[in-house]
Amino acid sequence: MLNNGGSGGGLKQDADRLWRTDNTARLLLHAFNTFEEKLLLRAASAGAGDIRRVHLNVLRHVDVKGTRIAVLAQRAGITNGAMSQAVALCQRDGLVKIRTDPEDKRARRVYFTPDGLSLLETLHELFLGIEQEISDIIGENGLAELRRLLGLLQRDFNVSAGEIKARG
Repeated sequence: MLNNGGSGGGLKQDADRLWRTDNTARLLLHAFNTFEEKLLLRAASAGAGDIRRVHLNVLRHVDVKGTRIAVLAQRAGITNGAMSQAVALCQRDGLVKIRTDPEDKRARRVYFTPDGLSLLETLHELFLGIEQEISDIIGENGLAELRRLLGLLQRDFNVSAGEIKARG
């Protein structure tokens, strides 16, 4: 089993800067990366093909009724160009198709293909298995509490548009 060094995610500990490896962000990142790596490994075992993180970074953001590339990029926190490249990879692999946006002929919209929707259903089943594994570790009540607390963060711990604009 891959062990990336605990909450530090492989970063070597520095006695003068322990906060870099021992903090909430590292713990969240480690949990996310582990969840995603388990998902990719199980997808491969389930015969889902050569699905990689770049695929997930597109698929997790596409609405079932289609999404503009600029919106996907914003959701993923990457540039439009980087998202266009990632979408092209997913298109090459038959998971999405790109069509002109019916509301704005200058924009492109990304839609799931039948294979992409099938993969989405496979990923859902695999998600449930990974969540069960987490529940086996922290208990059903622990998982419910974790989801409740993360939901609070999702609702209340955000960056405002003004903060983003000030960053430049």
